[in-house]
Amino acid sequence: MAGEASADLHGANLVKSLLELSPDLEFYGVGGPKMRGAGVKTFYDIKELNTVGLVEVFGKALSLYRIYRHILKRLREGGVSLAIFIDFPGLNIRLGRKTKDMGIPPVYYIGPQVWAGRTPWRVRKIARSFARILVIFPFEVPYYQKKNGQVEFIGHPLLDVVRPSMSKEEAREVFGLDPQNYTIGLFPGSRPSEIELLLPPILQTCQIILNTLPETQFVLALADTLTSDQVEGPLSSANLPIKIIEGRPYDVMQVSDFLLLSSGTATLEAALMEKPMIILYKLHFFSWLLSKIFLKAPYLGLVNDIAGQEIAAEFQQYRISPQKMARVAIETLQNPGIYSAKVETLKALRPQLGIPGAARRAAQSILELL
Repeated sequence: MAGEASADLHGANLVKSLLELSPDLEFYGVGGPKMRGAGVKTFYDIKELNTVGLVEVFGKALSLYRIYRHILKRLREGGVSLAIFIDFPGLNIRLGRKTKDMGIPPVYYIGPQVWAGRTPWRVRKIARSFARILVIFPFEVPYYQKKNGQVEFIGHPLLDVVRPSMSKEEAREVFGLDPQNYTIGLFPGSRPSEIELLLPPILQTCQIILNTLPETQFVLALADTLTSDQVEGPLSSANLPIKIIEGRPYDVMQVSDFLLLSSGTATLEAALMEKPMIILYKLHFFSWLLSKIFLKAPYLGLVNDIAGQEIAAEFQQYRISPQKMARVAIETLQNPGIYSAKVETLKALRPQLGIPGAARRAAQSILELL
């Protein structure tokens, strides 16, 4: 059970590892193109669940409830030996408890970021509802152990997947980029609401940068969950020289000197690629208001949370300022000392994520339980 693009990626790699260890396994559930490519028979696609923000979820409430009831029906029909839930806590915590009641062992792969919220009851609920909780940060383990949860640190799965498919020179040639000019990568998010809220200020920032550095090149990495039609409207209105690249986020990061990206998994991917960045975060008003109540993490970007300091500039909600963002980008690009210091700080994060092989360790743990 996956609910968004990064979960689809991690779910696919977990399935591949499970099949390598036990080829007779069969998988079905909710996922996206990567999970289907790995052999999962999906009866719902992640596009039907893909949303962010507490209020935005209400708009999909009936659809989510229908999916929830259908999943329960499929589980009650029998033949399921074990259930794996990947992040997406709103639906997965509830489903985990139900599957455990049915006698089906539920595993939480990539437990939700309970350390970032003011909801200690959620930790207790997860600990009671899941037969095993596989976490990707070492500091998450005590949260569940205090509630007697069966928790295991497996390391971060991104260590195995953040890898460009081409050399930097090849990617520049394929994308039609001039190696003599600055390149800025744009990652406006994987959900339609993020495109709506974040792409306009990102484009305004690009225009200001272009006014100062007229030879700058811009490359937009289009997420698998989006279509080019969803970004072409704002792009055509902005009339900027931006290339859209589909399905190659790490190649886009590799050729970029600087990144403008939405808060989420992409910030950690950028850190592993050692790319200085600006992090944007914006929700519709009531979702943002609720997030202020329920979230306690001092930073919005995963990369800053792990570092314990703001190593990447954050701009959220009404503090998003294209002028200030452009200033940060230009200052970083034009000052080699600032640039190299940011790169060195990002390099220091890698050891905190464990060692490669997370998906295989998760697969071994799941097979032990099975």
